[in-house]
Amino acid sequence: MSTIDAPPRDGLMPAYVAPAARDAPARPPIVLIHEGFGLGHHTRTVADRLAARGHDVIAPHLHYRRTREAAAYDDIPLAIELTTAPTVAEILADFEAAAEIIARGRGSVLTMGFCFGGMVAYIAAARSDRVERAVAFYPVSIRRVWDEVGPPRRPVLVFFGDADQIIDPEEQAWVARLADDPELDVIVRSFPDAPHGYFNDVGPDRYDEAASQASWDQLTRFFDTEVTA
Repeated sequence: MSTIDAPPRDGLMPAYVAPAARDAPARPPIVLIHEGFGLGHHTRTVADRLAARGHDVIAPHLHYRRTREAAAYDDIPLAIELTTAPTVAEILADFEAAAEIIARGRGSVLTMGFCFGGMVAYIAAARSDRVERAVAFYPVSIRRVWDEVGPPRRPVLVFFGDADQIIDPEEQAWVARLADDPELDVIVRSFPDAPHGYFNDVGPDRYDEAASQASWDQLTRFFDTEVTA
């Protein structure tokens, strides 16, 4: 595992890289996007977990234009500022830079993200030619970028918790309606009583073990399924 500086157009972007385990089946590379607070311990542990399955993983820190450090979990105002600051164009440029590094000439990548990162994963599925499949954990907010990025062009799996205190039911219902559109390859899964950030086992009072394990089982099956034409 190592930390590198990726070179998108606006400077050097810190990124955590977890190489695929040598004794695991070879699987596609992944661009993993952090939650709203930035690239912290939680994202690194998920990267390591994915690498153990046989994925090369890169987790870029997309808040680098403002700070190279992750925000503290109790600094909600800073997290909001950081997640609303980047433009779609900046997000895509950073995603492509990370994807180019981890793909290593293999072309396509998978992507996955949490909260802010879930929105980024959705944007990539809608706008990046590199993306094969995307998983978005409790994304905030797809509706905010919809007019600019439009519908996804690749399969997307979205996870929500019914007790999410950040994403309101109206937003969740709006995303669920995407899954009802036969023209779109969108799957939405929701877990009863799970809060926002339920997959984070190092964050404060959020982790839901049952929902987390069920999500992991579903996303690994989703990533292991070949994309049909």
